[in-house]
Amino acid sequence: MKAASAQRPARATVTPSSVVDVPRGGCGVPGCLDANCSIPYGLCHCGCGERTNLPRQTDRRLNLVNGEPQRYVHRHQLAEAIETRWAQSAPDRAARQRTCAREGCDVIFTPTPGQLRRGVGRYHSAKCAYTARRLHPVPHERECTRPGCAERFVPDAHKATHGRGRYCSRPCGHEHIVKSPYYIGRQRFCSRRCWGLYRWRPGGGLATLAKAIEGCSGDIRRKLKLRLAPKPGRRSRYHAGTRDLVRKLRDEGRSWSEIEDETGVPKDTARHMAGARQKRS
Repeated sequence: MKAASAQRPARATVTPSSVVDVPRGGCGVPGCLDANCSIPYGLCHCGCGERTNLPRQTDRRLNLVNGEPQRYVHRHQLAEAIETRWAQSAPDRAARQRTCAREGCDVIFTPTPGQLRRGVGRYHSAKCAYTARRLHPVPHERECTRPGCAERFVPDAHKATHGRGRYCSRPCGHEHIVKSPYYIGRQRFCSRRCWGLYRWRPGGGLATLAKAIEGCSGDIRRKLKLRLAPKPGRRSRYHAGTRDLVRKLRDEGRSWSEIEDETGVPKDTARHMAGARQKRS
């Protein structure tokens, strides 16, 4: 164990004399250096009029006294520094001020120097810029024209300008479509999916595709045939004769163990070859 003399000394407590030494201005707030300060006691010294918080402990370095208000609300002490920093560029910012170029918008804003160099900065927001560049007017709310549908909606601007946007949804528009007599008597499929399945049926669409392949050039025809040709799949591990022997032995009444001893084929593989299902408990 360390000696008692080597132990860390306890933290020094704040004495009343150190509290008295904290400077106070004319307002009486600890830390204020203005002898003629006219700000009321307990209010923020930035001039916002908000009441400041009380510190949790006394700190001589920060001029804080427990139980007495601070000089500033949190982050309000930066107001003076920000004002001093921007004071030099105030004339330049005042020269860049302008009114939004959108018709009917009177917002005054200050574009950045980079926006002015690029020739932009005419509108104070992206919404104003989008509204000013619209090609079509904003449509009003309307009711769906399909009989029996009372849904109200706002169509797209380009649809309303070109005479469309009369139905609230795609199903409402499809129900109103009138098919020609030529089409009504010749419709054989309920959907494009059924039509596609019929077109690519074995012996149907594939024959048409084969004729199209024959009309292609040599290199393209060779690549298409290789891609569309049936693949043999993974090479079988056992010969076809071995498969026939397994089936023959099973038909003779041999057990799976006897078949494995005679042919060398595992039991599960032999069951698969013979087409028998393995019963599991």
